[in-house]
Amino acid sequence: MAGANNEYSRLKFNPFGIKGDLEEVYPQLKSITDGIGKLQEMRKEERQGLQVYVALMYDPESPLRVKHQDYTARRNAAMELAGLTDSASSVIVTQDFAEMAVRFLRLVNSRLWTLIVINEETFNEYAVRVMSPIIGLDLDEKDVLNAATIKTKLMEACDDIHNRLQKYYREITGEDEELTASLETRQKRLTPEQIAKMGSGVQ
Repeated sequence: MAGANNEYSRLKFNPFGIKGDLEEVYPQLKSITDGIGKLQEMRKEERQGLQVYVALMYDPESPLRVKHQDYTARRNAAMELAGLTDSASSVIVTQDFAEMAVRFLRLVNSRLWTLIVINEETFNEYAVRVMSPIIGLDLDEKDVLNAATIKTKLMEACDDIHNRLQKYYREITGEDEELTASLETRQKRLTPEQIAKMGSGVQ
C-alpha cells in the first residue's frame, strides 16, 4: 500500500508505505493464509486485503482500537482501510477466516491478548443474537419459549464474558484498579503496551 503513514508505525506488520509486495515484505503474513482453502483460491490482491484487515483489527497496537471502541465501527474502518472487495468481505464470516485470525494472534504471541480478543469477539456475536427479535417470526408458543430460553442463556454467557474481560484487563494493567476503571469508562481505549508501561510507572 502506497503512502507513508506514521499513525500505524507501531503495528507488527505495518502495510502502509512499504515498498514492494506485501507478502514479500512480510513473509509471516503469507504464512497466515497458506494452505487455507478459500483463501488460496482468492486473487492475490483480495487475499492481501484480508491480511491487512486482520493486522488492523487484531494487532494490540492498532490505532483503530483507540479510535473505535465500538466493535462494528472498528470493523468497518478496518474494512475500508484494507480496501476489501465484496467477495473478500464475505470471507470474514467463514471458518477459513477464523483460522487465519488465530494464526495472526499466534504471531502477536500474547496469550492474554488472545483471550481478550476471543472474548470480545464472542461477546459481540452473542449480543447480535440476543438483539434479534423473536416477535414477527411467526413461531408457535413452544418455539417462542425455546427462543427466549436461548436468549436468556446467551445473556448469562455475556455476563460471564464481561466478568472475564474485567479480570483480563486487571491482569494486563498489573492489578492497577484506577487504570482498570479507566479502561472501562474512557472513550478512547489504551493499548495493552501503553497500559503495561503506565502500570509499571514507566512513561
